[in-house]
Amino acid sequence: MQCKTLTRDMLKNPVDIHVSKSLNLLEAMEIANTKALQLLESPMMLAWLNGKTGEFSPKVE
Repeated sequence: MQCKTLTRDMLKNPVDIHVSKSLNLLEAMEIANTKALQLLESPMMLAWLNGKTGEFSPKVE
């Protein structure tokens, strides 16, 4: 089964986080987790998109 490309309209309440420098995966995850914890007491799932490469997660089937 092939994954569908994630689009913004698939997300219920997307939150954009913009940074001015390149990040590795761990840095990006830390920023995203910090933001999620500001919004929810116990966040369970995050989605992300690398705007430069088009890489994203989760892969939606």
